[in-house]
Amino acid sequence: MEGRRASADAWDWPLAKNDGMVLLKNDHRSFEADLEVPNFKANEVDVKVLHDEIAVHCYHDQGEGRAPREIHRTYKLPPDVDMKSLKSDIKNDGILHIVASKKKP
Repeated sequence: MEGRRASADAWDWPLAKNDGMVLLKNDHRSFEADLEVPNFKANEVDVKVLHDEIAVHCYHDQGEGRAPREIHRTYKLPPDVDMKSLKSDIKNDGILHIVASKKKP
């Protein structure tokens, strides 16, 4: 995905392959973010809108005697994002794709 890298304190993601940063696309039409969620099934990933933020929670129970795998991050969205348009889905390659349109001026 083309875009800019977010600052480390804003969009860090522990499962990113390289430096932990999320590649974002944020232009006048839309906002997009791709987060790597390998080893999590769609029903183990929850994305919620909380005012001007999104909360991403991933939880995988690895079975008896093993610690569960869990990630919880909250990210502030740009002020011009239309929160009602926010959608997310997990692609076949293990990428959580988050997209939203921008507010009409």
